[in-house]
Amino acid sequence: MTTVVVAVGDEPPFDPYVLLGEWSGAGMLVMPMTGVELEVEGSASFVQDSSGGYIRTGISGTKFLYTYSDSGHFYVNPDNDSLIWEVWDGFGRHGIYEGIGRGDTLTGRRRGGNAVFQVTTTMVTPDSLDLHLYYLDNNGRRYQKARLNLGRNR
Repeated sequence: MTTVVVAVGDEPPFDPYVLLGEWSGAGMLVMPMTGVELEVEGSASFVQDSSGGYIRTGISGTKFLYTYSDSGHFYVNPDNDSLIWEVWDGFGRHGIYEGIGRGDTLTGRRRGGNAVFQVTTTMVTPDSLDLHLYYLDNNGRRYQKARLNLGRNR
């Protein structure tokens, strides 16, 4: 099954299947409640489900005894060809991000809730991936909450 996400302008559509595989690297997380930035070792896994309808995801960041992890899945919204990323984090919270692809970048916003979060996934090269999570305040300012720079495991 080949699915692509809506392209905007002259840029080709983002193909979420380029993410398939195991990834590792490093990055930063802002610790909840404290706001302290913590450098972490990171990993991600993107696996096509046997049904072929979605891509299972898992992302983690670890530093000493602190671990952040989430799991979820991607699927294409047939109503508008956008990509939906549904995520459950290690604290039991659930979020749904909806996004569109532009070239090598997928950008989505969290649906529902009062807080506005934006996630950006960029394929820097076929073997290099950048993940960013931002919080957007009421004035439109963007604050980085997490960043992972990952390389494809071979």
